[in-house]
Amino acid sequence: MRRRMYFVFLVLVALMLGMLIFMVDSSPGWDDTGVSAAMVFAASGLMGAIHPARAWVWALAIATAGTYAGALIGRVLTDPDPAR
Repeated sequence: MRRRMYFVFLVLVALMLGMLIFMVDSSPGWDDTGVSAAMVFAASGLMGAIHPARAWVWALAIATAGTYAGALIGRVLTDPDPAR
């Protein structure tokens, strides 16, 4: 049970890192893709070093958090009928 709680905690940390990268990358005036890519690389590397047995989980959690947050914001900004 303790291992499962530790893993869930690490997944939440990875998701929060992904959201933090998304927030920085989507802020007004931020136009540095190289730094954003380096942040994704560093966050994924950090999580992989902490728990190397599940490296694929960290890649998905970090990238997916930003992707879905961006999709949600894009949908809100471009959808003229939010009731759909």
